[in-house]
Amino acid sequence: MPEISQSSSLNFSVKPVTMHGAAGHDLTSFNTTNGHESPYYTTTTTRSGHIIDYNDTPGNENIMIRHRSGRGINIQPDGKILISSDSRADVVDGNYELIIENNGNLTFGNLKINVTGDFDLNVGGSFNLQAQEKVESISGNSVELVQGSKTKTVIGSNADTITGTDTRTALGSQFNSVKGTKNDTIDGTWNASSKDTIMTSEGIFGAGANDVHMAGNQLSISGGTGEIGGGNLVYSGLGANFTQAVTAPTFIGSLNGKASYSAKADQAAMAGMAAFVGGGGTGGGSQTLNSTPPSASASTDAIATFLGTNVKSVSA
Repeated sequence: MPEISQSSSLNFSVKPVTMHGAAGHDLTSFNTTNGHESPYYTTTTTRSGHIIDYNDTPGNENIMIRHRSGRGINIQPDGKILISSDSRADVVDGNYELIIENNGNLTFGNLKINVTGDFDLNVGGSFNLQAQEKVESISGNSVELVQGSKTKTVIGSNADTITGTDTRTALGSQFNSVKGTKNDTIDGTWNASSKDTIMTSEGIFGAGANDVHMAGNQLSISGGTGEIGGGNLVYSGLGANFTQAVTAPTFIGSLNGKASYSAKADQAAMAGMAAFVGGGGTGGGSQTLNSTPPSASASTDAIATFLGTNVKSVSA
């Protein structure tokens, strides 16, 4: 048992003691010479310098256990416990529970928490996290449930890399706004389906592929100026309306309407001209001249026949 010197309330003589605490906690005011009266004060000092103080002075009741290094424990008059140490280790073989009825603050230089089992964190109010840098590494799955709204703001750049399948479901509306350029590169097939699809562009709208298919029960393509066509394109349909001439090397099939009327008029004119010049053509149905008509002198009878007027009877 170590040798001790004890001073009672009637006989004691001690030196001032200073306890060294963490930054922000001044323990120098809780030493053996401040705030005590002789009848209410008892101190015990061992040979190596360990001190235990009991102070029963009214209004300044406290207990201090001081190690010879200056570290120790001080129980203040209001019940606050101040612990001063160079390092601390708590070893609990069983369960450990820490209950703080009021507010708390923890200050560390570096802090590492190792949990070999599950780690459950329940926050009844707001959960605020501030950090210079954040790194998350999850070896398994990650599930996030937000029952309200979620807002994400990235001041710099954002990059998401997904090695598997990416599935996003929006049961409401979805809006994407890009102030700069947007590039989509898809190595596979791009399938898009919707009730209605509207695509507009202030400048150029271009689409190209080796094989293009467009189909619809009702299809309309219109433009102010431009051209639709290609060297090996074939146009088919019910009809066509043009406001200017149509140019083609050959027309095959039936031309109805004014075109048919004009063809019949040309046939009659060709037949009359043949009679006028003395040829034997009948006007057929072809509108292609295979040879130059023979030249002949015009006669009064030929002209009268062509015009449908009996010139002789008129002159007579």
